[in-house]
Amino acid sequence: MSDNATRVLFDEPGPRGKVMIVIWSVVVAIVVAALVWAAVIQFDSHGQLAPERWGFLLNPGIVAFLGEGVRNTFVATGVAALAAYPLGLLLALGRMAQRRWLSAVCAGWIEFFRAIPCCWWCTRSCSRCPA
Repeated sequence: MSDNATRVLFDEPGPRGKVMIVIWSVVVAIVVAALVWAAVIQFDSHGQLAPERWGFLLNPGIVAFLGEGVRNTFVATGVAALAAYPLGLLLALGRMAQRRWLSAVCAGWIEFFRAIPCCWWCTRSCSRCPA
């Protein structure tokens, strides 16, 4: 990558900026670690981390159920990728087409689905799922 390509979003920080980036990165990492530690201590003080609360997860039926859910999630991701990548490529090529009608249809399709909030689609599709 060229030197100019790396400076598209911001200028390269100087020596003082680099030091401040390192300092703030360390400070934020320490604060996040402290918050996680405080949460673990709080959970432990209320008995939320007791083995008897989490022992049911070692039940073979539960493990198989969770494993099937993870597998199905990966399958759904793969199917969605196999459908989305070719469709996205066709829409991108169609949007750059010389024919104005094809470019307009592809641009309309893209802008329509960019404008629809993801939450709306999720609630619509979940409401149609069988219980």
